[in-house]
Amino acid sequence: MDVCAADAFSPPTGYSLDNSDCDDTDSRKTITYPFYVDADGDTYGAGSLVQACAISDVTPPTGFSLSNTDCDDTNILKFNTFSFFVDADEDTFGSNLTGAACAVDDMSPPTGFSLSSNDCDDANPLKTITYVYYVDADGDTYGSTTSEMLCTENASLPPTGYSTNNTDCDDNDATKFNLFSFYEDLDGDTYGAGTPLLVCGENSATPPTGYSLDGTDCDDDNDSIFRSTALYGDLDGDGHDDGFVPGPLCYGATLPPGTALTTLGSDCDDTDALIYRSATLFTDEDGDSYTVGSGSVVCYGADLPAGTALVPSQTEDCDDFSGAVYRSDILFTDFDLDGYTVGAGSVVCWEVFCHSVKL
Repeated sequence: MDVCAADAFSPPTGYSLDNSDCDDTDSRKTITYPFYVDADGDTYGAGSLVQACAISDVTPPTGFSLSNTDCDDTNILKFNTFSFFVDADEDTFGSNLTGAACAVDDMSPPTGFSLSSNDCDDANPLKTITYVYYVDADGDTYGSTTSEMLCTENASLPPTGYSTNNTDCDDNDATKFNLFSFYEDLDGDTYGAGTPLLVCGENSATPPTGYSLDGTDCDDDNDSIFRSTALYGDLDGDGHDDGFVPGPLCYGATLPPGTALTTLGSDCDDTDALIYRSATLFTDEDGDSYTVGSGSVVCYGADLPAGTALVPSQTEDCDDFSGAVYRSDILFTDFDLDGYTVGAGSVVCWEVFCHSVKL
């Protein structure tokens, strides 16, 4: 600008020979100094040095800073970096890896970072915590007593080969996982003995080898004998006993010879299968139902012996060799049958139809 002056080297007031003033509106500012841009105005700059008009080299103007340590020059709240745990799956649980991140403070990790380092799978946001599971080698959903800490979505979703319980009594057999009450069967005859034992099995009705549902074996060292009952002696096998045998006896699939489980009654002769019953019989040789004598005890079978009767007659047979003659009376002689007799009479054994004598 042309200005009226004494000479070219004597500028009037308000003018100068120098045009290097960086801010001709502020008498304090004449020179530019190197500063860092502070875009968010938090007094922390970023980037490379730029020249800015300032009072001095230690007094940056608004929008500039002496430092370039601002980690986020677009956010006035963030200017420092802090160490956090890396949260790759962004589930708020960090891994054991650490990284520096720009944050408001050391307690406010940004997305992708966390204050914790307990994420068991930082590649899966559904898995963060380890849970106790039990090894399930046979895959029957029942675990053994061997436990492991595994990373899963939740405590009730064990991975394949593991279980939430440790109740499997045999983790090498998928058909066996519970304990059931059985009797020990030492001789393998399917009959056990002793007190019941808790044994690992398929179910309560299927005892494993060496065990039984039955605890009645009277000799568990001999597989041919296993049952014990009171038996009847029956040597001739006619179903009638000669009394209980000493015992009870221990036997197997078949009864011991000469014994029976039941009886039809006492046997009066256990050496003959045809003879078994005993009764007082009365003599009736001629079979006219009139007996002789007081009777005697006789051992016989299905039928009465010949010449005997079970019941005595009211009067004895006076002639047991003739079926037609059996009664005895005092008879009087009446040859002409006129009703008049001769003599004093005598005792006569006679048949029913008798016409030579008269009563």
